Amino acid sequence: MLNYKTKNYAYQNILFDNVQQLSNFILGKRKDWHLTIPSMKIRRNDPIDLQQKILTMSPAERKRLGINKSTLWYEKKRLAEGKKIKVYRKVMPQFS
Repeated sequence: MLNYKTKNYAYQNILFDNVQQLSNFILGKRKDWHLTIPSMKIRRNDPIDLQQKILTMSPAERKRLGINKSTLWYEKKRLAEGKKIKVYRKVMPQFS
């Protein structure tokens, strides 16, 4: 939830409100229009040590943990692109 116009709204609702105001401006129902983008902070919840473990995982360790070859490849690709990884609950305790 983000603070927008003194209340908390979901980001998609803020976007919808901005689009609605733009359409009213284009149709001549409003004399002015200001795009409002509230600041937001995105937090990662995958620890650095987990990222490193995935990046350096050997094929033998992957098999021992029960992780598919394609799943490991996909997660390494996501990390290389700076995206968030997806570790499922059944695998997570084995990483600790």
